[in-house]
Amino acid sequence: MAAGSSRRFGGDKRLARLSNGETILSQTVSNIKKAGVAYKIVIPAQEKALFSEIYSDEELIFINNASQGIGASISEAVGSIRDTHHCCLICLADMPYVLPETYKAIAVSASHHDAVIPNHKGKKGNPVAISRTLFEAFSLLKGDVGGRDILKSNNINLLTLDVNDPGVLRDIDLMADL
Repeated sequence: MAAGSSRRFGGDKRLARLSNGETILSQTVSNIKKAGVAYKIVIPAQEKALFSEIYSDEELIFINNASQGIGASISEAVGSIRDTHHCCLICLADMPYVLPETYKAIAVSASHHDAVIPNHKGKKGNPVAISRTLFEAFSLLKGDVGGRDILKSNNINLLTLDVNDPGVLRDIDLMADL
């Protein structure tokens, strides 16, 4: 998910540079690639020209409702893959410190559960994986509310996966977070 407005950051944080010289988005994508997990990058349709210079159109999902919030963005993205994928990880572009092995462990676990949430030292983090069984519910999200309430349902087979990766708790919201 790279469709947010970065209001708190004060600019386009996806293209901000980390200390290793990589952009936040490119580092996140690199870690996902190293995990061997297929991926799509969700961006607002109006940013197609910019991101098509960096990534191929096959790597991108262009959405129209990003300005309505994370729920609307997830809804549109899940709706675009629901007929072609059996599960998805909802990865946040501003979390470049999630380790490749964490992405892989979550992806593997997703094939046996409705949803997987990583847990580091008692704190739930991201990315969250959802299986096809939850695609309908996630494709109905609206506004700026994510899928937290869906995941709290007693009717789903949820795995809280313990990981030794503090990156699942570390996102970049402010310039100081770099």
